[in-house]
Amino acid sequence: MPLQKPFIIAKLEELTSNLTTSINDFITHLLDLTAHATKSNITYYVDDILGSDTNTGLAAGAGTALKTIQAAINKLPQIVNTVVTVNVAAGTYAETVTVYGFTGKGSITLQGGTNLTTASNYLVNRIMVRFNNIGIFINGFKANIDQANGTFTCTDNYQVVFNWCIDLRATGYGFTLYNGFYIVNLCQASNHTMAAVYGKDAIVEVIDCTGNDNYYGVRAGRGAFISRAGSAVFGKRIRGSNGDCVDDGSIIGPIVTWTDIIMYVRSDGSDDNNGNSDDAAGALLTIQEAIRRLPPRIDHAITINVAAGTYVENVIIAGFIGKGSITIQGGASLATAVNHLVNSWYVNNTGCRINIYGFKANASIADGEFKGETNKFVYFYNCISEQVSAYGFLFDKGGNYYMNNCRTSNHTSAGAIVIRSTLALFDSHGSANVYGVIAGEGSHVHYYGAGSKLGKRIRGTINNDHGYYGGAIFPMATYTDLTLYVRPDGSDDNDGSANTTGAALQTINEAIRRIPQRVDHTVTINVAAGTYNETVKFSGFTGNGTIYLYGAAATNDTHTITNLTVIQCAIQVFVRGFKALSTTAIGFVAQSSAYVNFTGCKCVGASSYAGIEGYWGGYVAVFDSELSNRGPAINSTSGVSIYSSNNTGNGNSVGLRAAYAATIGKNGTQPAGTITEQVLYGGEIR
Repeated sequence: MPLQKPFIIAKLEELTSNLTTSINDFITHLLDLTAHATKSNITYYVDDILGSDTNTGLAAGAGTALKTIQAAINKLPQIVNTVVTVNVAAGTYAETVTVYGFTGKGSITLQGGTNLTTASNYLVNRIMVRFNNIGIFINGFKANIDQANGTFTCTDNYQVVFNWCIDLRATGYGFTLYNGFYIVNLCQASNHTMAAVYGKDAIVEVIDCTGNDNYYGVRAGRGAFISRAGSAVFGKRIRGSNGDCVDDGSIIGPIVTWTDIIMYVRSDGSDDNNGNSDDAAGALLTIQEAIRRLPPRIDHAITINVAAGTYVENVIIAGFIGKGSITIQGGASLATAVNHLVNSWYVNNTGCRINIYGFKANASIADGEFKGETNKFVYFYNCISEQVSAYGFLFDKGGNYYMNNCRTSNHTSAGAIVIRSTLALFDSHGSANVYGVIAGEGSHVHYYGAGSKLGKRIRGTINNDHGYYGGAIFPMATYTDLTLYVRPDGSDDNDGSANTTGAALQTINEAIRRIPQRVDHTVTINVAAGTYNETVKFSGFTGNGTIYLYGAAATNDTHTITNLTVIQCAIQVFVRGFKALSTTAIGFVAQSSAYVNFTGCKCVGASSYAGIEGYWGGYVAVFDSELSNRGPAINSTSGVSIYSSNNTGNGNSVGLRAAYAATIGKNGTQPAGTITEQVLYGGEIR
């Protein structure tokens, strides 16, 4: 049955009446809210001694001031469109202050102290700020009792700013900041068993805050972003024994540099300083603190200037990336590096350039006082490692390293070891290591030097250099003619580039060690007159070049050595003007070598050993030499060919001896012996 028209009209009239009532109620509610919003700026006064919560709070002092901070907050409407200030007198407020649910266009400020010093006079149990859509400012309060989850706690706020607030209680957290935007400025938080500042699902800016003895300094959780800032670009620091903590995709920034930075470290500084001046009031106390203040991405030049002093710390530089550099500047030379003492250095997993200049290791570290692993480029300049330990410098797991004028001595394995990495050695040196340098597992080590082309050398008692599993130490071939100088008053720490005390080497063997194994050019070692108590040895040289070892211009007593051996050399080796003193070994030996020339050499000490001997193949030329009082003066054996020309000597058992298919060819005078010539086992003298 169809509806009748009067019924429909009646129903529409009922709906219209209900809608009109709802609209009127909503308008009335809006008018009521507006009536309960602030219309002008308001200032309340609170005094825990003189105040009473029955007062108006509109003036300071007895009879007008409120007694509690919460009473002032409770007087406010929920809509704050103006500036509200609650001025709190110094005192102890045994209350939990809650600032809850305010909205509008204004702000609320709780004003206690005006700096950290005066904030200590404004004690409060707790301040909780929750669900506010206006700016809230908490200035100058100090925690009065332990609160497990923090004295200053915030949840779901538009903006909350803490200035000069202090929490030194031994509790879990100092500031807990959830869901919102927060600024913690010039605050102090120490002794917390979890973290001084904890931000979760929040954006937090920490500016020039300080603190220590926390488990974590700052902790960011569940997507939070915490940014550090301050007057020294990276500001002061809230410190934790475990640094900072990042959870669940959070970030602690700044994450990238935006300008060049200079920081200062001094032994009389403080890690509560900002690090921006070279004095006790501005400099930091530790190098590690300066590094902690850096963001992870370095796109500019960072310089940390470290004053002379003893820094009892194991410095760690880890995880930095970018196109910039970090330079830690100690001494300007080896002479001043000894005044900049640091226990050890560890550079790990960095993708920007790291420069460490002028430091001396002050502790014995088993795996290296200067250590690098997995780095793009690390440069050590004027650094010293002389502790008795396994290694001085250890580089592993990939990367490029540079040691310029470093000194590494007294190490029980090696002065420097390189594994799966590349190392350039420029005039670096040292002594009393078991090995000088070890290159392992495909590593490359390159020696360079300013004066001698091949530079100074890290020396070892077993061997200067040692390679294993494909490790190689370069240069493996000469790339130009080379001249080295040796004199008794030189030093094996010199570069050998000139005949002066300050440049010449001290030993002949050190000069030989500076020569790469492949010689494709002319190498000359000029030796000044003197006594060299060493067994000189040339071993394993190959190539298309020649080595000249020059002493006196002719037979003389001015250049003395113990003895000399040339073994398995495939290039020409010339030895001129030396006197061998040994009576317990052969004076001059050529073994399995392509061509060895002894000219103007002398061996006259009474001995059954030969004066000059060649054996196991090769060619030897002996010119203008004096050989006396020996077994055989010249002994050729086991397939060697010797050419003897214009040599002298007497008192030998045998003048010339050729044995085991060896030969001696004569020209001019020959050394005399009880037996002038002796041929054995297919030898030949002609």
